Amino acid sequence: MTDWRGPKGSVNIDLEAGHERAELGKTLSILSAPGLSLEATDPISRGSDHDPARRDYAQTFTELINSGDYEFAIKMLADYASAFLKAERPLLQRSPRLRDPHWSAALAGITNYTAHRLRQPAPPWTRRIKPLNAAWMPAESYRRIREPMKQLAMSETPPELAAMNVFIRERSLATA
Repeated sequence: MTDWRGPKGSVNIDLEAGHERAELGKTLSILSAPGLSLEATDPISRGSDHDPARRDYAQTFTELINSGDYEFAIKMLADYASAFLKAERPLLQRSPRLRDPHWSAALAGITNYTAHRLRQPAPPWTRRIKPLNAAWMPAESYRRIREPMKQLAMSETPPELAAMNVFIRERSLATA
């Protein structure tokens, strides 16, 4: 493969190495150099897997946490909060069967947070989830977080999450 260089050096190293997290932007840069482009030919499905308001979040989180895909699980936390706010109703009516109390606390906290924002009662399952014994940031499941960012996250975490001892910046959740 020819090496096209951008402002930050080679854009194709991750792609050539088969890196599973190669960025779409890098792929598009490489394709555009010889004049190629991507085009979606199939419409996006409107089934429950692709419609956030109809997604089975309990199953989704159970699969993600059990498989160890914590980075995507964090993205789904934000997706869940946004979809809940947009639908104006709780989308997680039952507690996911998670073996990890950290993620159960995170989901309960986010469910309480979104219900509070909508001035609605949280589903009963959230009251059965106990707060964590120590502060936890979900992002630490897959990467190191430096102290200044920890302090910022703690200062910008909604009270419903802080009550569970889970710390995520509000702006990371309220994307609806």
